This record gives sequence, C-alpha cells and structure tokens, in this order.
Amino acid sequence: MAGDIQSVADENEAEIKSKTDNQYYNFTLKRKNIDKKNKNDIISLNLRYDKKTYVLLYMNVVDGMGNTITYALQHPQLDVPIPESVFNSKR
Repeated sequence: MAGDIQSVADENEAEIKSKTDNQYYNFTLKRKNIDKKNKNDIISLNLRYDKKTYVLLYMNVVDGMGNTITYALQHPQLDVPIPESVFNSKR
C-alpha cells in the first residue's frame, strides 16, 4: 500500500474522505460504482497512519459480500533487530 491515494481513488472510481487528529491521519475510500455481480470487489477501505512515524496502524477492508477484514498493529516498533530464529523453519 504505497503511492498517491488520489490516483488509487481515481483508478477505482472511489471517493476519498480524510480526517486528522493529534495522533492519526485517517483515509476512507468508498467506491462509487459497485459491480453487484463481482462479490470479491473491495467496496471500502479505511487506513489509519501514525502522524509521527507514518506507520500504517490500522486497515479495514469491506468486500462486495459485506465481509470485513481488519488488520491492526497494537505495539509497532521501528528499527528493532529481528532474531535469526524467526527465519529458521522446520519442514
């Protein structure tokens, strides 16, 4: 998820609403023309970024069937070393 949010909205015929407060940038994209036949299409997308770090903390996606998927980081850390054991997997 990177790039120009206006371009993403234009390509998907979506309307953008944005809101900021002391801590977050919030963006909501809602598609204007929804194809009722394609239930896998994303209808709306909500993104919340930390204003200080620009880290994406929250993403909520709603599809054409009304399913909602939410991703949320509760304790994000920047520049923390990742131990080698994370990359070792048993098969």
